[in-house]
Amino acid sequence: CLFDGEVEGSAYYPFEALMLNGQDLRAECPSVRASVAKAHCQMNGIPWLFDQPTEAWLEAGKKNGKRWEGVVLKKLKSRYLALPTATAHTPGWTKMRW
Repeated sequence: CLFDGEVEGSAYYPFEALMLNGQDLRAECPSVRASVAKAHCQMNGIPWLFDQPTEAWLEAGKKNGKRWEGVVLKKLKSRYLALPTATAHTPGWTKMRW
């Protein structure tokens, strides 16, 4: 298994599955990759932190605390691309910071 996710403190929180049981998921829709990661978290007792935000949560912005620096918007059917740097961009997703 191979996941993309966030490290917070000493814990790792996956948000997308890239490989599962030898199956390459990078060409799958982001919603598929996320649902596989969510199922993995649920089976392994890992809190799932990445549900689709509500309108009220988005409107609260920075009031949501230092834990969240914004949201990432991903295009439907966009392929997962590994980026060379933290500041690189891809046409498949956009990071919107508060």
